[in-house]
Amino acid sequence: VNVFLFVGYLACCSAVFSGCGFYQSHRLSRWNQRVGEVLKAVTLLAGILIVLRWPLQLSFATNRFLLVFLVLAFCALALSREIGQRLLHFARLYGRNLRNVVIIGEGLTALALADRLTKEASLGYRVLRVIDVKELQTNDGVTSDI
Repeated sequence: VNVFLFVGYLACCSAVFSGCGFYQSHRLSRWNQRVGEVLKAVTLLAGILIVLRWPLQLSFATNRFLLVFLVLAFCALALSREIGQRLLHFARLYGRNLRNVVIIGEGLTALALADRLTKEASLGYRVLRVIDVKELQTNDGVTSDI
């Protein structure tokens, strides 16, 4: 029975993490957004234990345990995610973990974006090409194939 409860809780954890955006790219996200996701996820996971502790007779899930669980889980998840972000940041500075980008835009705006992405290597983008939309248009106003 304990194994099934544990596997069920792990499935709930996976669903909560997915719902809170843990498995999405955080390349351009801010620190407070990432910490907010962690806080929301940990609070939901502790809430699941609070709701299930009486019907399933989870004697370990005392208020004290849940408070310690909440604090330790938050610290572990937030710290590990931030360390991972920093490691990826440094990897991008040295040309690793890059995403290739083709910019499609008009004139100076597209060039300015390409310039910014090229200068800020820590964002992790490699500009392959800038395509000017005005150059793609033919005389009859129909855009040609790229």
